[in-house]
Amino acid sequence: ASTASLKLDKMTLADYLQALDLPAELMQWVDAYCRSSLGCGVNQASAFVGLNFLAELALPVYALPGGNAGIVKRLVQHVGASRIRTGATTFRVQPAEFD
Repeated sequence: ASTASLKLDKMTLADYLQALDLPAELMQWVDAYCRSSLGCGVNQASAFVGLNFLAELALPVYALPGGNAGIVKRLVQHVGASRIRTGATTFRVQPAEFD
């Protein structure tokens, strides 16, 4: 993880947002929204988790035709079902050369 990510993970979302000098009404809205969506308020959520979650509200969301199922179908067509392993955990993805 980057130094910036670790720094955000060690502070609360409330601390991060208070440094931005946001209006109290907005802070109350963000706290309520986090409670309903994350199960905790801005005083319990790390800034990293909270900003990652809230970014979905402000940043563009990209969706492909067919959604995740469409991606999987194209992947199977491209690499073949025999190369796809379910029930496995991925620790790292890196380019590899194939013969």
